[in-house]
Parts: sequence; C-alpha cells; structure tokens
Amino acid sequence: MKGSLAFASCVCLLAATAFGQAKPAKESEVTTVRTETKTVSPGVNLTSELWGFEDAVPIRECQVDLRFTTRWDWDGTDGDDDVILQPSVVWGAAENLELSANVPLWIGDGGHRGQYQDGNYDTYLGVLWRVREQEDWRPAMALSGTVRIPTGEGSEGIDAEARLVFTNDYDSGLRSHLNVWGKTANGDNDGDDTRDFQYGGVAGFDGPLCSDGAVRWVADYEYRSSPVNGGGGEHLAEAGWEWVITDTHKVGMSVTASLDHAQEYVPEATVSMVWAITLRQ
Repeated sequence: MKGSLAFASCVCLLAATAFGQAKPAKESEVTTVRTETKTVSPGVNLTSELWGFEDAVPIRECQVDLRFTTRWDWDGTDGDDDVILQPSVVWGAAENLELSANVPLWIGDGGHRGQYQDGNYDTYLGVLWRVREQEDWRPAMALSGTVRIPTGEGSEGIDAEARLVFTNDYDSGLRSHLNVWGKTANGDNDGDDTRDFQYGGVAGFDGPLCSDGAVRWVADYEYRSSPVNGGGGEHLAEAGWEWVITDTHKVGMSVTASLDHAQEYVPEATVSMVWAITLRQ
C-alpha cells in the first residue's frame, strides 16, 4: 500500500509539472523567452529489452536495430531456473516514433515457461511515441504500448500494456526516468487465476561512468501489482550498465532482485545481457 501511494504521489507531481502553463506577459511588457531542448543521442538511449523501464528517447528516423537478449531467471522458492532468448527488431518508423517486435524463447525446462506452461514463442509488438522533447524544466514525455499476440504453444488471449514515460536530462550527464503503466491480461498464460488488470511504476536513473559517456550505469526501483488475484504488491530493484562500443554496436548487462523474498510468481533474481547492432542509421 505504501508503494502504491508513493508512486501515485510521483505521478501527480509530474503531471502537474508537465501540463502547468506559465503566466502570460502583460501587453505593455516585451518578454524574451529562452527555450532549451535536450535530446540524448540515439546511440545512448537505453534498450527496453534490458531494463524495467522505457526511455523517452526513441531511435532516430529510418534507423533499424537488431537486439539479442539473454535472460536467466532463478526461482528461489524451489531452486528452479529458466533461460530465455529474446531476439528483437526495432525500427525508427518516423521522427519521434519507434516500432518494435520480439519473440521471447524459453529454452530451459524442455521449452516450457517455467511455472507458466503456455505462451512460449508468443509475439510482442511495441510502439514508442515521444510526445515532446525536454524543454526548460519540463521532461521529455512519451507514450508506449505493447501487445502480446498468442502465436506460442498453448497460448490464448491478447494482452495489452500502456505506459506513460518521462525522461529528464541534467547538465551533469545524469538522467532520471519515471514510468507508470497499466496492463490488461486476457489469457491464462500466467496461471489459472490471472489478474485481469495489472499496474505498476518504475523510477530510475542513469549516468556516465567515463568522460565520454560511452559507458553508463543504470539503477531503478519498480513497484507492481501481483499477476494473480489475491497476490500482494511486488517490489523489485535493478542495477547494471550499458556500453556504446561504436556507433553501431552496444552491449549491456542488468541484475534484478526481488525485495519480497521470492514470491510465487516473481523470480528471486534475474540476470540479463543484451547485444544491439544497428543495421541502418
């Protein structure tokens, strides 16, 4: 409950900041307004395949990325673990608009999704639309959405998630992120008692680890509802790094830990690694 209230407060504060308007100048006054826009280079934006939050900076128009993610989940309740491979294609469809598609592949436990027996090889389609760039005290704002298509083994229903994304860039090179999301789950891939509506929020930071900013550290905290009815809220902490090796190659690693001592539907720990290659700039 405390986690829910904290994120609700953050959302209200950012909403008030984002949509507040400055007072108009009097007719007799001549006012000069200086507007500064900060946009992080597309080579530095964080990959959503690796982190629990979205970055409000899409890749540039016409850019095409291939991203290969490997994830290891460890379930502390019974010592079981799963290995997931996730190839993704990301396309800068237009200015400020990014489209993506990925298919997570569970290769552990005989191809089953660990405790979730159905849904392997489902297809996920995503969109990220930057509504505005950062200007003065207002952070960059974006909307993102993800739809799960039941193309996998024994899968059913279509799930959809909508997310409000804020990213703020500071002169020091530090950036802050806030995501608030809601999800409608219409299949039983996550169990027989799947919660129809799920929600959560993520607050995170990233910053440079070297003078040119090619290597960055990342850390975030997430609160989310349980994916099943009757389950309690879940708290997750995540930390790691990303390294832009060249203009067309990037690697990264993250470690996520459950702060609730391995609830039934959350891995005790997750280690993820991603390699991204830009095919077209």
